[in-house]
Amino acid sequence: MSDGELIAVIVAVSVTLAALTPVVARWRRRRRTRERLATYAHERGLELVEEQLPEVTPILYAGSERVTRLALKGELSEERDGTIAHYTYVEQVPVGGGRGSAFSSTSFDLTVVLVEVPDAVGVFPKLLCHGRRGAENTDRIDDALGRKGLKRLKLESTALNRRFELFYAPDQDEVRLRRLFAPALIVWLAESMPTAFELVDSHLCCFAAGHLDSTVELDGLVWGAAELAWRLEAEATE
Repeated sequence: MSDGELIAVIVAVSVTLAALTPVVARWRRRRRTRERLATYAHERGLELVEEQLPEVTPILYAGSERVTRLALKGELSEERDGTIAHYTYVEQVPVGGGRGSAFSSTSFDLTVVLVEVPDAVGVFPKLLCHGRRGAENTDRIDDALGRKGLKRLKLESTALNRRFELFYAPDQDEVRLRRLFAPALIVWLAESMPTAFELVDSHLCCFAAGHLDSTVELDGLVWGAAELAWRLEAEATE
């Protein structure tokens, strides 16, 4: 083999390795994440499954493509079953302007906690609490999540309004809704709630940006979902 041929082989191998490096890194990250979730599932008595989340709230049917990468199912808190999942949805974003614009795909990674709140059916049919653009836990969640036809709920809380935007179905009892957002709940949402959320009929979906896998982060999401579910039930059954 001549020197020129050897150099060509070395260059080709280098290019191939450079192309494979991101793929290998991504595979390693996913394997590490799966191992962490498997450990968390074992410690919490949950089942690690590979199944898609039901499309029951706007965030769960957003975009043109939706993938549930990993999910944990079982009793998340005392007497409350649910699902923790790494979820990704993809949106087609126009590039440039005018007719015939090209589109690029933008993916949004979320960690979701989905639980049922049966007592909310008929009382709070649709309530969305989304992070404002740039909010710590819900960055890039925008109007593609089905806000059309909803009314904005404005509350006199600078701290809450700085962090979240609230939307509700127009046929909902606004008096009952405002009673739900008593000062204690407002303070809790503004200062302690770790995620944004959507409530549609009995389905409560809490979600935070990124595929989280640490015990502290996952416990925090579960705690937030369970606490919010309890508060919703308490108001719905009064």
